[in-house]
Amino acid sequence: MRKYQQLRNIIERLWLKAKYEWLKPHHYESFEILTNAVEEILNQVGSKFKIDFNEIKYFIEFKTSFKFE
Repeated sequence: MRKYQQLRNIIERLWLKAKYEWLKPHHYESFEILTNAVEEILNQVGSKFKIDFNEIKYFIEFKTSFKFE
């Protein structure tokens, strides 16, 4: 069985982009504001909100180039 790699999972990559780049602090003021913001993001992925999957490949290559002991 292959080792699980979080950044290769598309839905997790989408959530990471939303959580750390697209959602802003004011979106967390209430549950209603947060759910509306997440819904807006999901409705606009591919137009307003885009993911560059090449950065995933770069990150994986960069991360695996280090040897941790």
